[in-house]
Amino acid sequence: MAIICSICGKKQSGFIADFPLSDNDPGNRICAACEERKQGCIRTLEFNTQNYPNAKEIFLSCVADPIPSVKQEIDSMIKDWDNQYQTKFEEDEEWAKDIIRKEMEEKAKEAQIAEWNQKFRDMMTTSGFNFEGWRITKYIKVISAETVLGTGFASEFSASVANLLGTETDKFAKKFEQAKDSSLSKLISKAIDLNANALIGVDFDYPLIYNNIIAVIASATAVDVEKVEE
Repeated sequence: MAIICSICGKKQSGFIADFPLSDNDPGNRICAACEERKQGCIRTLEFNTQNYPNAKEIFLSCVADPIPSVKQEIDSMIKDWDNQYQTKFEEDEEWAKDIIRKEMEEKAKEAQIAEWNQKFRDMMTTSGFNFEGWRITKYIKVISAETVLGTGFASEFSASVANLLGTETDKFAKKFEQAKDSSLSKLISKAIDLNANALIGVDFDYPLIYNNIIAVIASATAVDVEKVEE
């Protein structure tokens, strides 16, 4: 039996499948083409929200002159779809804002790290108390940093053998160099935190070694310096 599509108004052959207008109105039937346009709106809301306005326009362009009950059901479907679209649009917008916010935070963090690394590289250090061509504008604070390292059995044994033979041991020397570099790095880090750009009077102390332990204490005065104009 032929039916007339409740949406587009076209008469359908009895051999062509027809579909209910909606779950709420199964009595009114629609053609396969209108069903596909209707499902297009539903799919965009589920998988590709940004295409919903275009899909809705295509669907509505085929609505002819429906009877009041059909028009009411179509309006109800459109209202429900619009609400879903608005909700998903806001969710997607918030998600996009969150992505942008995280990217900005990451870039800011990278910039801070780059700035800190630059300050670390630019930090001026001296065992003396001035820099030629620079003047101290502010004495900030006397600071210190400590590093403690275990020498290990191999280094200890090597040092013992070297002591017996009256020779030097590179392993112990390398341990001291590592401890010294670590202490200086910590000292520079503290100076950066104090907004200093130079260290004067840099000095290293080496407390007694016991139980395979090396201790190095670095100390200096954190200062702010500026280039003297010629």
